[in-house]
Amino acid sequence: MADISETNSKQKKKKSPRTFDFSKHSARKVALSVSYFGWNYYGFAAQESDSVLTIEAELFKALRRAKLVPESDDANLPGAFGNSPSKLFGWSRCGRTDKGVSAYGQVVSLYIRSNFPVGEVGCISWIEVWTREGRTRNDALQEFQHPTTDTFELKPELPYLSILNKLLPQDIRVIAWSPVADNFDARYDCTFRLYKYMFPRGSLDIPAMQEASRMYVGTHNFRNFCKIDPSKINETHIRDILSADIVSIDTENSHSNDSSQMFAFVVKGNAFLWHQVRCMMAVLFLVGRGLESADVVEKLMSVDTSTEGRPAYEIASEIPLVLFDCGFAESVFSWRYGDGQPENVGLTENKMITHLTEMWNDYATKACQLNSLLNEYKNLIGDVPIQPSPTRKEKYIPLLEMKRCASLEERKESNNKKRREQTGDDNVLKTIKKIK
Repeated sequence: MADISETNSKQKKKKSPRTFDFSKHSARKVALSVSYFGWNYYGFAAQESDSVLTIEAELFKALRRAKLVPESDDANLPGAFGNSPSKLFGWSRCGRTDKGVSAYGQVVSLYIRSNFPVGEVGCISWIEVWTREGRTRNDALQEFQHPTTDTFELKPELPYLSILNKLLPQDIRVIAWSPVADNFDARYDCTFRLYKYMFPRGSLDIPAMQEASRMYVGTHNFRNFCKIDPSKINETHIRDILSADIVSIDTENSHSNDSSQMFAFVVKGNAFLWHQVRCMMAVLFLVGRGLESADVVEKLMSVDTSTEGRPAYEIASEIPLVLFDCGFAESVFSWRYGDGQPENVGLTENKMITHLTEMWNDYATKACQLNSLLNEYKNLIGDVPIQPSPTRKEKYIPLLEMKRCASLEERKESNNKKRREQTGDDNVLKTIKKIK
């Protein structure tokens, strides 16, 4: 009986999970086109704490769970010299969207596990990946190589889209993937970012907003249109805006003056400052409400060399903002919207359309319910004039007369003071421990 009991006990013991050996697999450089609704996330970039919900953290989780990229603590990483995504698999992002901001055309680049052996379609070993990621970017540019794609159609690649989308949350989708050159970098090779900020007409003066928005075009100092980042000591606030306008995105009511007609502030630039688009939109809303004239944009951009903060206006909400497109040189990508499996032609694309349609149906139904309630309430109250709020309203202070936000120097000093206080507290605790 003891022998049987001992045998059963051994059988009940769980087997330790088998470690995935990346040394037996190759890697290839690819770009992923990622779309997401950022309403429920604390921005795109992953944070130090795993408890902070971000888009990038979800992507890393899916990639690692599918064993498409190595883990930082993988035992089979000879030659690896760092545990950051950039060191482990060459991760680079085109745009770093903030909390609540969405994207339709975010592009990331990375080395990913391939179905092809080393030497085919630009595949290399993972050890070579880590060696290459240790080089400088100039070294990589000098060793430029295009990935070979001649044999791609002869042998299907791993179904990256299906694998990742099964593991990702419903509001994050990998739309397409493309092989890219070894020296490609999603951040540094991007030639422009295009944002759209969507809003209903309401009672806004659209022509005045259009006039003001076009003044953003060109190379200007946008210090009054951003949140100062004290961590970037030598950051310039000069940015080049390639195009900017307010356009109707409501095709069914494009010639209507209905307050529910939808518009978008469409702005295209090489790069943007922290909260720049939301600040630009906040000023446009003030113009649209008749609180500022259109030329206030030019006045705010005509700043001297001082480092004082921007006027303390409230920036626009993050929810309507979308990173709509990221630009790159022609011929960089050959996007694949399917998985390349001959027996599944069109299947991946149809799944994506179905998924997005189901999401649209859900939100459209909720919007219809809310609109129905709104109309019903209007019918109930009849022609009762809407009275202004009885609470006292503060007199509007023009932008150029507003109190200023903290300057760069003030923010730096505030951060240094907090560090000194923290260091002092730490020293006190150390002293108390010594006494004890």
